[in-house]
Amino acid sequence: MNCLKEYDSRFEDARKSVDNTKIEKLAFLLQKARDKRKQILIMGNGGSSTTASHFSLDLNKSTVKNLNAINEKRFKSMSLNDIAAITAYGNDISYDEVFSQQSINYLSKGGLEIVISASGNSPNILKAIKTAKDIGAYTFGLLGFDGGEAKNILDDYILVQTAKKEYRIVEDIHLQICHKVIECLEKRI
Repeated sequence: MNCLKEYDSRFEDARKSVDNTKIEKLAFLLQKARDKRKQILIMGNGGSSTTASHFSLDLNKSTVKNLNAINEKRFKSMSLNDIAAITAYGNDISYDEVFSQQSINYLSKGGLEIVISASGNSPNILKAIKTAKDIGAYTFGLLGFDGGEAKNILDDYILVQTAKKEYRIVEDIHLQICHKVIECLEKRI
């Protein structure tokens, strides 16, 4: 079918825009946070929220060599996409605060905050980045399209370059990036 060939072609073009050295850097930053026992917070909206949860789970579970070893260094990763927290902060304060308020609760200086956003323009993502920077955490993003405002305030990011509204392609590649990071970490640890 033509639509599938077109999707595959757009996907490959976008995948080629990803800088593998940035994926390696993200793996290094994650390993550094783990070694220093620092909290890693991951968040996103819509489809990116499921990628955030998936990535956090993979960090916490898939990188452990011996699940019975209580002294093994483990990632302290957490997805901020818990529906109860999001609806409580969204209802009681503002949807723009759903990630920043949780960042204040869990993040500390030297920690790592990872935002996943196709547009890079979501107010709650931008507020979370600013809050994390105020706390003294390192901020890293998985972005799409042209990176939006987030690319201007993050410490670093990986950009999946696509036309606007190519959400499916960006989300597919973001998940692939997360899996590549886990692959790198499993080989290093």
